[in-house]
Amino acid sequence: MTIGQLLRSQQNTGVRTVFGMETEYFLQGGSNRLAKTPQQLTVQLLTWIESNLPCAAEGFCLYLPNGGRCYEDIGNHLEITTPECESPDELVRFACAGDLLLAEAIKQCYPNDRSVTVWRGFASYHDGLVVASSHENYTARNAATDYEALLLPFLITRIIFTGSGAMDWSGERPHFVLSPRAACINYSSLSDRRPTLWSHRESLCSARHRVHLTTGDAHGGEFTLFLRVAATALVLAAADVLCDRRPLVDLERPMETMDQLNRDPTLRTLLPMKNGLSISPFDIQRRYIEFVERAAATAQFPSWTAKALQLWKTTIDRLETDPHSLDTTLDWRIRFRALAQVRDTMFTHVRTFRRAVVLLRTFDSHFLAVGESGFQQQLDASGAQVVRSVPIQTTWDEVVLGAPATTRASLRSEWIRAHSAAGLECKASWDALAGPETSKRIPKLFRDEYSPRWLRGFTAAISAASQFGP
Repeated sequence: MTIGQLLRSQQNTGVRTVFGMETEYFLQGGSNRLAKTPQQLTVQLLTWIESNLPCAAEGFCLYLPNGGRCYEDIGNHLEITTPECESPDELVRFACAGDLLLAEAIKQCYPNDRSVTVWRGFASYHDGLVVASSHENYTARNAATDYEALLLPFLITRIIFTGSGAMDWSGERPHFVLSPRAACINYSSLSDRRPTLWSHRESLCSARHRVHLTTGDAHGGEFTLFLRVAATALVLAAADVLCDRRPLVDLERPMETMDQLNRDPTLRTLLPMKNGLSISPFDIQRRYIEFVERAAATAQFPSWTAKALQLWKTTIDRLETDPHSLDTTLDWRIRFRALAQVRDTMFTHVRTFRRAVVLLRTFDSHFLAVGESGFQQQLDASGAQVVRSVPIQTTWDEVVLGAPATTRASLRSEWIRAHSAAGLECKASWDALAGPETSKRIPKLFRDEYSPRWLRGFTAAISAASQFGP
């Protein structure tokens, strides 16, 4: 450890984390002549959002009143980004905002057309595997490349509790996978074509780096999403507090091993280490739990840490000893059980094998569809599943129109809503705001990092927009 690192660790009186999530949505259907392709559907939904909500434009992107972002991404799919959040509970709430927003947009744009479908977690097996996933963003002291050795064993094995589950129909013999997104991650280096994590160098904030992870699935249950974000944020925070980014286990052929683990819902796959021994995914995760506990003993971690650690520990123990106890809690366990039940029903009551396979594929593909067509939502509404083990209350006003109170997302939200109420156009980006008469830089992540003088100037600019609109 260098002298600078030692001084920084001694000066650390409190750990603050900021994270966000980007969720990919795929659209299909529409009996209207003007709504035939996914791109046309995406454009129509974006047009409705811009016309009916306070928004700020940045190129082809719309910044939303909650401080998040909505845009058409590469591949003609819609992507919605949460605002910057300071706790996992908060992120889960604002991740739900995308579903609420799109469900309302579809209801208003296509009131009599039930053929329009929006998917989270959509997988296409034509022309290669394409999976609609969700990407994570975390703040850290160092560039993402510095954390690669530490994170790789963690990311490979966290699929045992973060996977959304799905059938892989790409081969001659379809099989269940813990994480459809993991099947797309074939490379372990940041310089490769489809890496596990990327280092983005945008000027999103001062004195912090952005770690962008591409390994995650889109989720249906709040419990899985909470645990995924909380555990990953704590590992990164622990690495910064301890100034230790060395791997906690040296795996042999890590990506090949991840593929084997991903295809094993029994979770009995052992991962070979470079010392010739093998280790279970449960014991790897326990090493990271101990790593976080060691860091938490030397610094003041966020208030949600104890809750997250307890859930993390309990989930790993239950997966090892009694995985069926998570059949109504963890995403991949919910889907695994539901698919097994549907499979048994189909092959018992459907006359032809081919028809049964078609119906099973339909159930699998619509499992995470947004709105009433989503089978997991139907199961949840009927009481057959209990996916809200982390109670999250979400309303339109709270998560679509409101913003996290402690991060700079609240500043972006106030700016957008004030200009919209005054009938004024404005622009926004993650670290800047602009109106007809003035502009503001927002390089700091937390609202309380801005000086009282700066906040007074910001409030004055908001008031001026409200008073002198057309």
